[in-house]
Amino acid sequence: MSNLKSFSIASLEKFNPIFKGLETLVSGFQSDSRKIKQGDIFIALTGLSVDGFLYALQAENAGAVCIISDSDFAKKHQEGLTIPVVYDKNVQTWLPTAIKELSNISATLIGVTGTNGKTSITHYIAQAINLIQEKNNCYVIGTAGNGDVNQLTTSVNTTPDILDFYDFVLGYQKEHDFIAVEVSSHGIALNRVKDVDFQVKVFSNITQDHLDFHKDFKEYFDTKTTWFFEGDNAKVINVDDPRLRALNVKNKHLTNLISYGLKNDANVFAKNIEYSTKDIAFDLIINANEIGRYNIELIGDFNLSNVLACVAVLVALEFSILDIVLVLNKIKSVQGRMQKIENAKKNVVVDYAHTPDALEKALKALSLQKKGKLICLFGCGGDRDQSKRAKMAKVAQDLSDQIFITNDNPRFEKPEEIVGDILEGLDDNGKNKSSVILDRKQAIETAISILAPEDVLLVAGKGHEDYQLIKNKKFPFSDIAIVNQLLNEVSHDTY
Repeated sequence: MSNLKSFSIASLEKFNPIFKGLETLVSGFQSDSRKIKQGDIFIALTGLSVDGFLYALQAENAGAVCIISDSDFAKKHQEGLTIPVVYDKNVQTWLPTAIKELSNISATLIGVTGTNGKTSITHYIAQAINLIQEKNNCYVIGTAGNGDVNQLTTSVNTTPDILDFYDFVLGYQKEHDFIAVEVSSHGIALNRVKDVDFQVKVFSNITQDHLDFHKDFKEYFDTKTTWFFEGDNAKVINVDDPRLRALNVKNKHLTNLISYGLKNDANVFAKNIEYSTKDIAFDLIINANEIGRYNIELIGDFNLSNVLACVAVLVALEFSILDIVLVLNKIKSVQGRMQKIENAKKNVVVDYAHTPDALEKALKALSLQKKGKLICLFGCGGDRDQSKRAKMAKVAQDLSDQIFITNDNPRFEKPEEIVGDILEGLDDNGKNKSSVILDRKQAIETAISILAPEDVLLVAGKGHEDYQLIKNKKFPFSDIAIVNQLLNEVSHDTY
């Protein structure tokens, strides 16, 4: 952390008596030894694969004035270190509280959780606030990157660790009053947002995902639900999701619960919905009052749902209804989220859908807007939940006219084995309309080459990502860039 004001190590005494008497001034905390600057405390945690204490000497040489570690290795091996080493196996339970106390957070924080839609909702919120206030006053933290929605810096995790999170917030709030944050189940389980004061929380939906991390779906669901209902802040919930609708009914006594939906009556509701190839038209209802008819230039009912979540957040933040509706038609799609790549001859949409539910939503949305065939190109990530692979294949089979199965981010798995898992979800009909092309660029090129003018191709799975993970290496790869390149070549064809 580089945005904290200096403090004495002794101020941490309330969390562990061992800090008593350590009057050394500290400039911040760091859990990455490569980021250490003079005066920092190095938080050397036992990670999933690496013990942070192995970098203790590197941290001291970089200027660390103290090391706090939960590593048993730190308890026994401190040779060569001249700075204080505090062994505390409970450091991760009190560290978020300590950082919160040392930080002076003035920005309004909006947290968004859910299996799908987190990126779009946070970006729509930021776009809307910036448009309403006619200045860049809302930043985002999430999967697609951190900072200004028009100029994001790359993020490592959807929800950064608690040190980076507060550092981002402290830095961003110097010039911005609002910050919209994607809150992942990993981020909640690993205490990355523990005790963070969100003024508004959003729960967008819940379907199967991350079962490579959570032991089962119940744990995954409970993790998000517990975080959502903590605190007395405003809570925005999607009642079109059956599980969330049940939560809404169960907690209807809460006065701070705001519902939204397309199919079920809600505080923020859309009806008389019309989909076209260009936009979505709908009547907006807020708290049983008919506000008017509006158009948004987005693809898919789920994106309309995401816009309603944004509207509900703005209502919770007490923006005027007039201000809200005046910016609705100016909200734009998020990079890699149902992003239509413009071309006069071919219709291609790039989306981040990498779960069965997200792929189903994307394909159903496009089926409302296509006149020809619907073609789906997708793969599945390696070293991730294997049970969703066959399910995604069945979704593609049921909703597509033609399928291309290819590489996603294979990581340390063999691509052929990932594809084998995918193919198990196809029956004979599905296999007959499927092609396997492991080279993703070649697969995209082949799919585009067979597109007729009224067909639509969905390139799913990687969205905004500009890399491909093979083993432990990142190789430059962008679906968006490749599609743009291939469509540009098509537009210059003279035959």
